[in-house]
Amino acid sequence: MTPTKQTVLHDPANGLHGNCLSAVLASLLHLPIEDVPLFVTPETWVKDLNAWLRPFGLAYCMVEDFDCHIAAYGIEGLWHEVSGNTRRSKDVTHACVAKDGEFVFDPHPDDSGLTKITCHGFFIALEPWRALTPNAPSSPAAKQSGAMSG
Repeated sequence: MTPTKQTVLHDPANGLHGNCLSAVLASLLHLPIEDVPLFVTPETWVKDLNAWLRPFGLAYCMVEDFDCHIAAYGIEGLWHEVSGNTRRSKDVTHACVAKDGEFVFDPHPDDSGLTKITCHGFFIALEPWRALTPNAPSSPAAKQSGAMSG
């Protein structure tokens, strides 16, 4: 994880959406924050995020009960996003970095973290075989059709 601070603070009175989620994505994916778009449209932000993640071979998924859905399965070493309330606002959701459900890093300049975690977001590998064999074809069907010779 490469800690990356947000570069835009939430200021709706001046038409600004904070880029805390972009900073969290930059942190987790080791990307410059300038390369991560804002995902702010309430109805489509998760779909927009997943469309952006697709070329990386990733998808984003959220759960409210981390212990029930992740920790109970023995998954450990998971770096992910957490979101929730802050002392700055109970109405605006803020994103931070966590590992195994525990807060690690706040991209906001005040470093105050979250007062309550309401959701945990994590990545899913769309083509998990690529993690083991980086030069593998894009799909198992391509391998079966003879796209690779061995």
